[in-house]
Amino acid sequence: MMIRNLILFIVLNCALASIIDRRSRYRRQTLVNSNAETNGSGDNVDTDASSYHFKDENGIGMNVTSLGNASGKNATNVENSVGGSVGNNSLAAAANVGSSGDNSSSSSDIFAIMQSEKRRLEMNQESIATGSGDTFAKFNANGRLDDGSQNLTGSHFGVAGGTGSEASKSEVRGSQTLSFDSLISKLAGSANAEGKGNAQSNLDMFSGSKDNNMAINGMMSGQNSNSGDVYAQVNGNGEISDESVNIYENMYGKVYGSGNSSLVGAESINSTYGDAKLFGNSNFQGNGDSALSMNSDLSQNNETASGNVVINNSARGNDTYLSGSDGIRTNSSEGENYAIGNGYVKGIGEDKNSNATQYIKSSQGDDGSLSVLSSNDAAVASLNGQDSIIDLYAKGNIVQNSDYQSAIYSNANGTASGDESSIEGSNNAFASNNGTVKGGAKVSAKGKGKGKSSAKSNVNVRKNKNGTQSENYLYGSATAIGDNTSVQSLSEINELFGYETYSNHQIASGSSKGSSSASASNSGYL
Repeated sequence: MMIRNLILFIVLNCALASIIDRRSRYRRQTLVNSNAETNGSGDNVDTDASSYHFKDENGIGMNVTSLGNASGKNATNVENSVGGSVGNNSLAAAANVGSSGDNSSSSSDIFAIMQSEKRRLEMNQESIATGSGDTFAKFNANGRLDDGSQNLTGSHFGVAGGTGSEASKSEVRGSQTLSFDSLISKLAGSANAEGKGNAQSNLDMFSGSKDNNMAINGMMSGQNSNSGDVYAQVNGNGEISDESVNIYENMYGKVYGSGNSSLVGAESINSTYGDAKLFGNSNFQGNGDSALSMNSDLSQNNETASGNVVINNSARGNDTYLSGSDGIRTNSSEGENYAIGNGYVKGIGEDKNSNATQYIKSSQGDDGSLSVLSSNDAAVASLNGQDSIIDLYAKGNIVQNSDYQSAIYSNANGTASGDESSIEGSNNAFASNNGTVKGGAKVSAKGKGKGKSSAKSNVNVRKNKNGTQSENYLYGSATAIGDNTSVQSLSEINELFGYETYSNHQIASGSSKGSSSASASNSGYL
Protein backbone atom coordinates (compact mmCIF):
# COMPACT_ATOMS: atom_id res chain seq x y z
CA MET A 1 0.00 0.00 0.00
CA MET A 2 2.78 2.38 0.86
CA ILE A 3 4.55 1.56 -2.40
CA ARG A 4 1.37 2.30 -4.38
CA ASN A 5 0.89 5.65 -2.64
CA LEU A 6 4.51 6.56 -3.27
CA ILE A 7 4.16 5.76 -6.96
CA LEU A 8 0.98 7.86 -7.14
CA PHE A 9 2.72 10.79 -5.43
CA ILE A 10 5.62 10.63 -7.88
CA VAL A 11 3.25 10.54 -10.89
CA LEU A 12 1.25 13.51 -9.63
CA ASN A 13 4.38 15.58 -9.01
CA CYS A 14 5.70 14.81 -12.49
CA ALA A 15 2.39 15.84 -14.05
CA LEU A 16 2.32 19.06 -12.03
CA ALA A 17 5.91 19.87 -13.01
CA SER A 18 5.06 19.28 -16.65
CA ILE A 19 2.10 21.68 -16.46
CA ILE A 20 4.17 24.34 -14.72
CA ASP A 21 6.94 23.92 -17.28
CA ARG A 22 4.51 24.28 -20.19
CA ARG A 23 2.97 27.38 -18.64
CA SER A 24 6.40 28.87 -18.06
CA ARG A 25 7.35 28.28 -21.68
CA TYR A 26 4.07 29.87 -22.84
CA ARG A 27 4.59 32.99 -20.72
CA ARG A 28 8.03 33.53 -22.20
CA GLN A 29 6.57 33.69 -25.71
CA THR A 30 6.04 37.16 -27.30
CA LEU A 31 3.19 38.07 -29.63
CA VAL A 32 4.40 39.77 -32.83
CA ASN A 33 2.28 41.17 -35.65
CA SER A 34 2.78 43.69 -38.44
CA ASN A 35 1.09 44.95 -41.57
CA ALA A 36 1.80 47.29 -44.48
CA GLU A 37 -0.45 48.54 -47.27
CA THR A 38 -0.02 50.86 -50.27
CA ASN A 39 -2.52 52.15 -52.84
CA GLY A 40 -1.96 54.64 -55.64
CA SER A 41 -3.61 56.20 -58.68
CA GLY A 42 -2.22 57.95 -61.75
CA ASP A 43 -0.98 57.20 -65.26
CA ASN A 44 2.02 55.33 -63.84
CA VAL A 45 1.85 53.74 -60.39
CA ASP A 46 4.35 51.62 -58.43
CA THR A 47 3.47 50.21 -55.01
CA ASP A 48 5.39 48.06 -52.56
CA ALA A 49 4.64 46.69 -49.09
CA SER A 50 6.74 44.38 -46.91
CA SER A 51 6.47 42.97 -43.39
CA TYR A 52 9.30 41.13 -41.59
CA HIS A 53 9.65 39.42 -38.19
CA PHE A 54 12.99 38.34 -36.76
CA LYS A 55 14.77 37.17 -33.61
CA ASP A 56 18.47 37.49 -32.79
CA GLU A 57 20.74 38.11 -29.81
CA ASN A 58 19.06 41.50 -29.28
CA GLY A 59 15.61 39.99 -28.97
CA ILE A 60 12.45 39.66 -31.02
CA GLY A 61 11.70 42.37 -33.55
CA MET A 62 9.79 43.45 -36.63
CA ASN A 63 10.04 45.99 -39.41
CA VAL A 64 7.58 47.14 -42.02
CA THR A 65 7.88 49.16 -45.22
CA SER A 66 5.19 50.80 -47.32
CA LEU A 67 6.18 52.61 -50.52
CA GLY A 68 4.22 54.16 -53.37
CA ASN A 69 4.97 56.34 -56.41
CA ALA A 70 2.45 57.76 -58.86
CA SER A 71 2.93 60.11 -61.83
CA GLY A 72 1.01 61.37 -64.83
CA LYS A 73 -1.19 64.10 -66.20
CA ASN A 74 -3.88 65.70 -64.11
CA ALA A 75 -4.25 64.09 -60.65
CA THR A 76 -2.08 61.53 -58.86
CA ASN A 77 -2.48 60.06 -55.39
CA VAL A 78 -0.75 57.65 -52.99
CA GLU A 79 -2.15 56.30 -49.71
CA ASN A 80 -0.14 53.99 -47.50
CA SER A 81 0.03 52.75 -43.92
CA VAL A 82 2.01 50.50 -41.59
CA GLY A 83 1.33 49.01 -38.20
CA GLY A 84 2.65 46.42 -35.83
CA SER A 85 3.47 45.34 -32.31
CA VAL A 86 6.06 43.36 -30.36
CA GLY A 87 4.62 42.43 -26.99
CA ASN A 88 3.45 45.60 -25.27
CA ASN A 89 5.22 47.82 -27.81
CA SER A 90 3.24 49.02 -30.80
CA LEU A 91 3.41 51.51 -33.65
CA ALA A 92 1.23 52.82 -36.46
CA ALA A 93 1.58 55.34 -39.28
CA ALA A 94 -0.48 56.47 -42.27
CA ALA A 95 0.03 58.95 -45.09
CA ASN A 96 -1.90 60.51 -47.94
CA VAL A 97 -0.12 62.31 -50.80
CA GLY A 98 -1.77 63.97 -53.79
CA SER A 99 -1.05 66.39 -56.61
CA SER A 100 -2.90 67.94 -59.53
CA GLY A 101 -1.52 69.66 -62.62
CA ASP A 102 -0.58 69.11 -66.25
CA ASN A 103 2.31 67.01 -64.93
CA SER A 104 2.11 65.68 -61.39
CA SER A 105 3.80 63.15 -59.15
CA SER A 106 3.14 61.82 -55.66
CA SER A 107 5.29 59.56 -53.51
CA SER A 108 5.18 58.25 -49.95
CA ASP A 109 7.61 56.02 -48.07
CA ILE A 110 7.01 54.77 -44.51
CA PHE A 111 9.46 52.55 -42.63
CA ALA A 112 9.25 51.33 -39.03
CA ILE A 113 11.38 49.05 -36.88
CA MET A 114 10.83 47.74 -33.37
CA GLN A 115 13.18 45.52 -31.33
CA SER A 116 13.94 45.74 -27.62
CA GLU A 117 14.76 49.42 -26.93
CA LYS A 118 14.96 50.26 -30.64
CA ARG A 119 11.69 51.85 -31.71
CA ARG A 120 11.87 54.12 -34.74
CA LEU A 121 9.40 55.42 -37.30
CA GLU A 122 10.41 57.14 -40.55
CA MET A 123 7.97 58.99 -42.83
CA ASN A 124 8.98 60.58 -46.16
CA GLN A 125 6.47 62.25 -48.46
CA GLU A 126 6.75 64.33 -51.65
CA SER A 127 4.24 65.93 -54.00
CA ILE A 128 4.97 67.96 -57.17
CA ALA A 129 2.69 69.51 -59.79
CA THR A 130 3.49 71.75 -62.77
CA GLY A 131 1.40 73.29 -65.52
CA SER A 132 -0.66 76.30 -66.50
CA GLY A 133 -3.78 77.33 -64.67
CA ASP A 134 -4.17 75.68 -61.27
CA THR A 135 -1.61 73.37 -59.67
CA PHE A 136 -1.97 71.76 -56.28
CA ALA A 137 0.29 69.57 -54.12
CA LYS A 138 -0.30 68.17 -50.65
CA PHE A 139 0.74 65.51 -48.17
CA ASN A 140 -0.40 64.47 -44.73
CA ALA A 141 1.23 61.85 -42.48
CA ASN A 142 0.75 60.78 -38.87
CA GLY A 143 2.68 58.33 -36.72
CA ARG A 144 2.50 56.87 -33.20
CA LEU A 145 4.85 54.92 -30.93
CA ASP A 146 3.68 53.17 -27.74
CA ASP A 147 5.79 51.15 -25.27
CA GLY A 148 2.94 50.23 -22.96
CA SER A 149 3.63 52.98 -20.43
CA GLN A 150 3.98 56.03 -22.67
CA ASN A 151 3.11 57.02 -26.20
CA LEU A 152 4.52 59.55 -28.64
CA THR A 153 2.80 60.97 -31.70
CA GLY A 154 4.29 62.88 -34.60
CA SER A 155 2.83 64.35 -37.74
CA HIS A 156 3.58 66.54 -40.68
CA PHE A 157 1.61 68.02 -43.54
CA GLY A 158 2.16 70.35 -46.45
CA VAL A 159 -0.10 72.13 -48.92
CA ALA A 160 1.05 74.25 -51.87
CA GLY A 161 -1.04 75.81 -54.59
CA GLY A 162 -0.52 78.07 -57.58
CA THR A 163 -2.94 79.80 -59.93
CA GLY A 164 -1.73 81.51 -63.11
CA SER A 165 -2.83 81.49 -66.74
CA GLU A 166 0.75 81.38 -68.05
CA ALA A 167 2.45 78.90 -65.72
CA SER A 168 2.39 77.54 -62.18
CA LYS A 169 4.26 75.03 -60.05
CA SER A 170 3.57 73.65 -56.59
CA GLU A 171 5.69 71.26 -54.55
CA VAL A 172 5.95 70.12 -50.94
CA ARG A 173 8.31 67.67 -49.24
CA GLY A 174 8.43 66.37 -45.71
CA SER A 175 10.42 63.85 -43.71
CA GLN A 176 10.18 62.86 -40.07
CA THR A 177 12.10 60.37 -37.94
CA LEU A 178 10.39 59.67 -34.63
CA SER A 179 11.68 57.79 -31.59
CA PHE A 180 11.37 58.12 -27.83
CA ASP A 181 14.88 59.62 -27.70
CA SER A 182 14.89 61.88 -30.74
CA LEU A 183 12.81 63.88 -33.22
CA ILE A 184 14.18 64.85 -36.64
CA SER A 185 11.83 66.71 -38.98
CA LYS A 186 12.40 68.46 -42.28
CA LEU A 187 10.04 70.49 -44.46
CA ALA A 188 10.49 72.14 -47.86
CA GLY A 189 7.92 73.68 -50.15
CA SER A 190 7.38 76.23 -52.88
CA ALA A 191 4.61 77.62 -55.02
CA ASN A 192 4.87 80.04 -57.92
CA ALA A 193 2.46 81.28 -60.53
CA GLU A 194 2.50 83.64 -63.50
CA GLY A 195 -0.54 84.95 -65.29
CA LYS A 196 -2.29 87.71 -67.22
CA GLY A 197 -4.49 89.79 -64.98
CA ASN A 198 -3.99 87.72 -61.83
CA ALA A 199 -1.80 85.13 -60.13
CA GLN A 200 -1.67 83.64 -56.66
CA SER A 201 0.58 81.27 -54.71
CA ASN A 202 0.15 79.83 -51.22
CA LEU A 203 2.07 77.51 -48.90
CA ASP A 204 1.07 75.89 -45.60
CA MET A 205 3.29 73.36 -43.76
CA PHE A 206 3.61 71.84 -40.29
CA SER A 207 5.83 69.21 -38.67
CA GLY A 208 6.68 67.92 -35.22
CA SER A 209 5.16 66.55 -32.05
CA LYS A 210 2.96 68.07 -29.37
CA ASP A 211 5.93 69.47 -27.45
CA ASN A 212 8.28 70.31 -30.33
CA ASN A 213 6.95 71.58 -33.65
CA MET A 214 7.19 74.17 -36.40
CA ALA A 215 4.83 75.74 -38.93
CA ILE A 216 5.34 77.74 -42.13
CA ASN A 217 2.62 79.74 -43.91
CA GLY A 218 2.72 82.15 -46.84
CA MET A 219 0.48 83.72 -49.49
CA MET A 220 1.17 86.11 -52.39
CA SER A 221 -1.54 87.43 -54.71
CA GLY A 222 -1.62 90.08 -57.45
CA GLN A 223 -4.21 91.55 -59.78
CA ASN A 224 -4.38 94.00 -62.70
CA SER A 225 -7.57 95.28 -64.30
CA ASN A 226 -6.20 95.29 -67.88
CA SER A 227 -4.63 91.82 -68.09
CA GLY A 228 -1.17 92.96 -67.09
CA ASP A 229 1.66 90.66 -66.06
CA VAL A 230 1.41 89.20 -62.55
CA TYR A 231 3.88 86.93 -60.75
CA ALA A 232 3.64 85.38 -57.26
CA GLN A 233 6.10 83.10 -55.45
CA VAL A 234 6.35 81.60 -51.94
CA ASN A 235 9.20 79.39 -50.63
CA GLY A 236 9.80 77.85 -47.22
CA ASN A 237 11.86 75.24 -45.42
CA GLY A 238 12.47 74.18 -41.85
CA GLU A 239 14.26 71.62 -39.72
CA ILE A 240 13.84 70.28 -36.20
CA SER A 241 16.81 68.40 -34.78
CA ASP A 242 15.85 67.34 -31.27
CA GLU A 243 15.77 70.66 -29.33
CA SER A 244 17.06 72.83 -32.21
CA VAL A 245 14.75 74.57 -34.70
CA ASN A 246 15.70 76.41 -37.90
CA ILE A 247 13.07 77.91 -40.22
CA TYR A 248 13.34 80.10 -43.31
CA GLU A 249 10.70 81.54 -45.64
CA ASN A 250 10.74 84.08 -48.46
CA MET A 251 8.26 85.54 -50.92
CA TYR A 252 8.27 87.65 -54.07
CA GLY A 253 5.51 89.25 -56.09
CA LYS A 254 5.14 91.79 -58.88
CA VAL A 255 2.40 93.36 -61.00
CA TYR A 256 3.00 95.30 -64.24
CA GLY A 257 0.32 96.91 -66.36
CA SER A 258 -2.04 99.78 -67.03
CA GLY A 259 -5.15 100.49 -65.04
CA ASN A 260 -5.77 99.53 -61.44
CA SER A 261 -3.41 97.07 -59.74
CA SER A 262 -3.04 95.42 -56.35
CA LEU A 263 -0.47 93.19 -54.68
CA VAL A 264 -0.78 91.60 -51.24
CA GLY A 265 1.39 89.13 -49.38
CA ALA A 266 1.64 87.66 -45.88
CA GLU A 267 3.85 85.04 -44.28
CA SER A 268 4.40 83.56 -40.84
CA ILE A 269 6.66 81.07 -39.12
CA ASN A 270 6.33 79.69 -35.61
CA SER A 271 7.77 77.03 -33.37
CA THR A 272 7.93 76.07 -29.73
CA TYR A 273 10.29 79.03 -29.23
CA GLY A 274 8.03 81.79 -30.63
CA ASP A 275 6.59 83.19 -33.83
CA ALA A 276 7.23 85.82 -36.48
CA LYS A 277 4.89 87.39 -39.04
CA LEU A 278 5.07 89.96 -41.81
CA PHE A 279 2.79 91.46 -44.43
CA GLY A 280 2.80 93.80 -47.41
CA ASN A 281 0.03 95.51 -49.34
CA SER A 282 0.21 97.79 -52.40
CA ASN A 283 -2.44 99.43 -54.58
CA PHE A 284 -2.50 101.65 -57.66
CA GLN A 285 -5.45 103.58 -59.02
CA GLY A 286 -5.10 105.68 -62.15
CA ASN A 287 -5.13 105.84 -65.93
CA GLY A 288 -1.44 105.19 -66.53
CA ASP A 289 1.06 102.39 -66.10
CA SER A 290 2.29 101.06 -62.78
CA ALA A 291 4.75 98.54 -61.38
CA LEU A 292 4.17 97.06 -57.92
CA SER A 293 6.63 94.71 -56.24
CA MET A 294 7.15 93.08 -52.86
CA ASN A 295 9.88 90.83 -51.52
CA SER A 296 10.27 89.48 -48.01
CA ASP A 297 12.03 86.92 -45.86
CA LEU A 298 11.62 85.49 -42.36
CA SER A 299 13.93 83.24 -40.37
CA GLN A 300 14.03 81.70 -36.92
CA ASN A 301 16.93 79.99 -35.18
CA ASN A 302 15.60 78.73 -31.86
CA GLU A 303 14.65 81.90 -29.94
CA THR A 304 16.19 84.31 -32.47
CA ALA A 305 13.92 85.66 -35.22
CA SER A 306 14.67 88.13 -38.02
CA GLY A 307 13.16 89.32 -41.26
CA ASN A 308 12.64 92.02 -43.87
CA VAL A 309 9.77 93.12 -46.04
CA VAL A 310 10.17 95.64 -48.87
CA ILE A 311 7.56 97.35 -51.04
CA ASN A 312 8.82 99.14 -54.16
CA ASN A 313 6.18 100.80 -56.35
CA SER A 314 6.18 103.21 -59.28
CA ALA A 315 3.56 104.75 -61.56
CA ARG A 316 3.38 107.02 -64.60
CA GLY A 317 0.35 108.99 -65.77
CA ASN A 318 -1.54 112.24 -65.36
CA ASP A 319 -3.75 110.90 -62.55
CA THR A 320 -2.04 108.53 -60.12
CA TYR A 321 -2.61 107.21 -56.63
CA LEU A 322 -0.14 104.81 -55.04
CA SER A 323 -0.64 103.42 -51.54
CA GLY A 324 1.24 100.81 -49.58
CA SER A 325 1.96 99.37 -46.16
CA ASP A 326 4.15 96.65 -44.72
CA GLY A 327 5.32 95.42 -41.35
CA ILE A 328 7.03 92.71 -39.35
CA ARG A 329 6.10 91.36 -35.91
CA THR A 330 7.89 88.88 -33.68
CA ASN A 331 6.78 87.43 -30.38
CA SER A 332 8.94 85.71 -27.79
CA SER A 333 9.22 85.29 -24.03
CA GLU A 334 10.57 88.86 -23.78
CA GLY A 335 7.49 90.42 -25.37
CA GLU A 336 6.18 91.65 -28.69
CA ASN A 337 8.25 93.55 -31.24
CA TYR A 338 7.08 95.14 -34.45
CA ALA A 339 7.99 97.63 -37.14
CA ILE A 340 5.28 98.97 -39.46
CA GLY A 341 5.45 101.48 -42.30
CA ASN A 342 2.82 102.91 -44.61
CA GLY A 343 2.24 105.78 -46.98
CA TYR A 344 0.62 107.09 -50.14
CA VAL A 345 1.35 109.28 -53.15
CA LYS A 346 -1.25 111.30 -55.08
CA GLY A 347 -0.51 113.16 -58.28
CA ILE A 348 -2.91 115.01 -60.59
CA GLY A 349 -1.91 116.90 -63.72
CA GLU A 350 -2.19 117.02 -67.50
CA ASP A 351 1.16 115.58 -68.58
CA LYS A 352 1.00 111.81 -69.02
CA ASN A 353 4.69 111.61 -68.15
CA SER A 354 3.97 112.68 -64.59
CA ASN A 355 5.31 110.03 -62.23
CA ALA A 356 5.36 108.77 -58.65
CA THR A 357 7.45 106.26 -56.67
CA GLN A 358 7.08 104.64 -53.27
CA TYR A 359 9.43 102.61 -51.06
CA ILE A 360 8.65 101.03 -47.68
CA LYS A 361 10.94 98.68 -45.72
CA SER A 362 10.34 97.14 -42.29
CA SER A 363 13.08 95.04 -40.67
CA GLN A 364 14.14 93.14 -37.60
CA GLY A 365 17.73 91.91 -37.27
CA ASP A 366 18.84 88.76 -35.50
CA ASP A 367 20.43 91.06 -32.89
CA GLY A 368 16.98 92.45 -32.01
CA SER A 369 17.34 95.70 -33.96
CA LEU A 370 14.14 97.15 -35.41
CA SER A 371 13.80 99.73 -38.17
CA VAL A 372 11.27 101.09 -40.64
CA LEU A 373 11.64 103.46 -43.61
CA SER A 374 8.81 104.92 -45.68
CA SER A 375 9.53 107.32 -48.55
CA ASN A 376 7.79 108.82 -51.59
CA ASP A 377 8.59 110.94 -54.65
CA ALA A 378 6.31 112.60 -57.17
CA ALA A 379 6.57 114.97 -60.15
CA VAL A 380 3.51 116.37 -61.94
CA ALA A 381 3.19 118.86 -64.81
CA SER A 382 0.41 120.54 -66.82
CA LEU A 383 0.63 122.57 -70.04
CA ASN A 384 -2.99 123.54 -70.74
CA GLY A 385 -3.88 125.61 -67.71
CA GLN A 386 -4.83 122.65 -65.52
CA ASP A 387 -3.62 122.66 -61.93
CA SER A 388 -0.73 120.41 -60.87
CA ILE A 389 -1.32 118.77 -57.48
CA ILE A 390 0.62 116.37 -55.25
CA ASP A 391 0.01 114.91 -51.80
CA LEU A 392 2.57 112.63 -50.12
CA TYR A 393 2.28 110.86 -46.77
CA ALA A 394 4.73 108.56 -44.95
CA LYS A 395 4.61 106.95 -41.51
CA GLY A 396 6.82 104.63 -39.46
CA ASN A 397 6.11 102.98 -36.12
CA ILE A 398 8.31 100.88 -33.78
CA VAL A 399 7.44 98.86 -30.65
CA GLN A 400 10.03 96.81 -28.71
CA ASN A 401 9.19 94.27 -26.01
CA SER A 402 5.70 95.78 -25.77
CA ASP A 403 7.34 98.77 -24.06
CA TYR A 404 9.55 101.12 -26.10
CA GLN A 405 7.63 103.00 -28.79
CA SER A 406 8.54 105.51 -31.46
CA ALA A 407 6.62 106.91 -34.40
CA ILE A 408 7.16 109.46 -37.14
CA TYR A 409 4.82 111.09 -39.66
CA SER A 410 5.86 113.06 -42.72
CA ASN A 411 3.59 114.94 -45.14
CA ALA A 412 4.29 117.01 -48.25
CA ASN A 413 1.63 118.58 -50.45
CA GLY A 414 1.12 121.50 -52.76
CA THR A 415 -0.58 123.02 -55.80
CA ALA A 416 0.67 124.94 -58.82
CA SER A 417 -1.47 126.76 -61.41
CA GLY A 418 -1.00 128.86 -64.53
CA ASP A 419 -0.81 128.35 -68.27
CA GLU A 420 2.07 126.05 -67.46
CA SER A 421 2.58 124.50 -64.04
CA SER A 422 4.69 121.85 -62.38
CA ILE A 423 5.25 120.52 -58.90
CA GLU A 424 7.75 118.12 -57.38
CA GLY A 425 7.82 116.63 -53.92
CA SER A 426 9.42 114.01 -51.71
CA ASN A 427 9.21 112.86 -48.13
CA ASN A 428 10.58 110.17 -45.84
CA ALA A 429 10.03 108.79 -42.35
CA PHE A 430 12.54 106.62 -40.48
CA ALA A 431 12.37 105.09 -37.01
CA SER A 432 14.39 102.48 -35.12
CA ASN A 433 14.69 101.07 -31.63
CA ASN A 434 18.20 102.51 -31.16
CA GLY A 435 16.75 105.99 -30.55
CA THR A 436 16.91 107.30 -34.12
CA VAL A 437 13.70 108.94 -35.29
CA LYS A 438 14.01 111.27 -38.26
CA GLY A 439 12.16 112.47 -41.32
CA GLY A 440 12.03 115.04 -44.06
CA ALA A 441 9.69 116.60 -46.60
CA LYS A 442 10.10 118.87 -49.63
CA VAL A 443 7.77 120.56 -52.11
CA SER A 444 8.72 122.80 -55.04
CA ALA A 445 5.77 124.30 -56.95
CA LYS A 446 6.03 126.50 -60.07
CA GLY A 447 3.56 128.28 -62.32
CA LYS A 448 3.74 130.77 -65.17
CA GLY A 449 1.71 132.29 -67.97
CA LYS A 450 -0.80 135.00 -68.73
CA GLY A 451 -3.39 135.99 -66.20
CA LYS A 452 -3.12 134.51 -62.74
CA SER A 453 -0.45 132.06 -61.60
CA SER A 454 -0.06 130.63 -58.12
CA ALA A 455 2.08 128.16 -56.18
CA LYS A 456 1.56 126.69 -52.73
CA SER A 457 3.77 124.35 -50.72
CA ASN A 458 3.24 122.71 -47.34
CA VAL A 459 5.50 120.29 -45.40
CA ASN A 460 5.05 118.76 -41.98
CA VAL A 461 7.06 116.34 -39.79
CA ARG A 462 5.84 114.96 -36.46
CA LYS A 463 7.79 112.71 -34.09
CA ASN A 464 6.96 110.66 -31.02
CA LYS A 465 10.14 109.28 -29.46
CA ASN A 466 9.13 107.00 -26.60
CA GLY A 467 6.58 109.53 -25.32
CA THR A 468 8.48 112.73 -26.24
CA GLN A 469 6.66 114.54 -29.05
CA SER A 470 7.75 117.24 -31.47
CA GLU A 471 6.35 118.82 -34.63
CA ASN A 472 7.65 121.11 -37.39
CA TYR A 473 5.82 122.55 -40.37
CA LEU A 474 6.37 125.06 -43.13
CA TYR A 475 3.86 126.72 -45.46
CA GLY A 476 4.45 129.02 -48.41
CA SER A 477 2.37 130.75 -51.08
CA ALA A 478 3.16 132.87 -54.13
CA THR A 479 0.66 134.57 -56.46
CA ALA A 480 1.03 136.85 -59.48
CA ILE A 481 -1.42 138.51 -61.91
CA GLY A 482 -0.48 140.10 -65.21
CA ASP A 483 0.26 139.54 -68.87
CA ASN A 484 3.44 137.68 -67.95
CA THR A 485 3.62 135.99 -64.56
CA SER A 486 5.98 133.61 -62.80
CA VAL A 487 5.68 132.12 -59.32
CA GLN A 488 7.58 129.62 -57.22
CA SER A 489 7.11 128.24 -53.71
CA LEU A 490 9.72 126.00 -52.06
CA SER A 491 9.32 124.50 -48.58
CA GLU A 492 11.72 121.92 -47.14
CA ILE A 493 12.42 120.19 -43.84
CA ASN A 494 15.49 118.00 -43.80
CA GLU A 495 17.66 116.20 -41.29
CA LEU A 496 21.35 115.51 -41.87
CA PHE A 497 23.85 114.14 -39.36
CA GLY A 498 21.38 114.64 -36.52
CA TYR A 499 20.64 118.30 -37.34
CA GLU A 500 17.37 119.60 -38.73
CA THR A 501 17.47 122.17 -41.53
CA TYR A 502 14.63 124.30 -42.85
CA SER A 503 14.06 126.26 -46.05
CA ASN A 504 10.97 128.29 -46.97
CA HIS A 505 11.40 130.44 -50.09
CA GLN A 506 8.67 132.06 -52.21
CA ILE A 507 9.04 134.20 -55.36
CA ALA A 508 6.36 135.97 -57.40
CA SER A 509 6.65 138.36 -60.35
CA GLY A 510 4.22 139.87 -62.80
CA SER A 511 4.42 142.34 -65.68
CA SER A 512 1.76 143.98 -67.81
CA LYS A 513 1.14 147.07 -69.93
CA GLY A 514 -1.71 147.96 -67.64
CA SER A 515 -1.53 146.68 -64.09
CA SER A 516 0.05 143.67 -62.41
CA SER A 517 0.45 142.32 -58.91
CA ALA A 518 2.68 139.87 -57.05
CA SER A 519 2.60 138.51 -53.52
CA ALA A 520 4.64 136.03 -51.52
CA SER A 521 4.01 134.80 -47.97
CA ASN A 522 5.13 132.03 -45.69
CA SER A 523 4.82 130.71 -42.16
CA GLY A 524 6.30 127.94 -40.09
CA TYR A 525 6.58 126.21 -36.75
CA LEU A 526 10.20 125.32 -36.10
